[in-house]
Amino acid sequence: MFQTLRTEIIERCSAVESHLRQSPRSPMLVAQMTRGLVFVEVYAIWEYAVRTVTHTAVATIAAHGHSFWDLKPSLLAMYLDPQLESVRTCGLDKVWETRLALFAKFFSKEPLPIVASVPHDGSHFRFSQVKMILKTLGISRSITVRRRHPQMVDEIVNHRNAIAHGNETADLVGRRYTYSEVANRIALVRSICLRLILVADEYCSNPQRQRR
Repeated sequence: MFQTLRTEIIERCSAVESHLRQSPRSPMLVAQMTRGLVFVEVYAIWEYAVRTVTHTAVATIAAHGHSFWDLKPSLLAMYLDPQLESVRTCGLDKVWETRLALFAKFFSKEPLPIVASVPHDGSHFRFSQVKMILKTLGISRSITVRRRHPQMVDEIVNHRNAIAHGNETADLVGRRYTYSEVANRIALVRSICLRLILVADEYCSNPQRQRR
């Protein structure tokens, strides 16, 4: 599953690179708009990769046959998400019943379910959310090679949000960057996504890494 995602990310990034290469260099407004819209395109690749890596990891770990009792505490936070959410949202009349159900599940030998939640910190796919996902999975390896890469990821997210929410136009974002700088952002997203996939694949392939 991870290898299929790897191929898909490479193909998506190649398509954006092709779009950028073939885009018109004039008139200036069109060229600027094209460069700005690349931030929307690479953000879509980034969010898709993060979501899919998380869901694939959840399914792969569950397929190893772990029970709740087997798991590291951080993974319990993910696989017990429905029960934890119930504790948070139930009324006062059900709070103790819900707590008892939570701890019964925690100590159980039941096989793991497939959960759909993606760990988050409210940052909407900025780099800090990816760190939270890795921490929850129990992965300590870095997915970046340079100190400025997390800041560049956040820059992509910020520009995408500004365009998508109507706070800035695509041409206004695009005029701040040269073609080579925009191409560099595509390469960055491809590199970090592939590194994320590799790290998650290696971690999930060894069941012992998920056990307490």
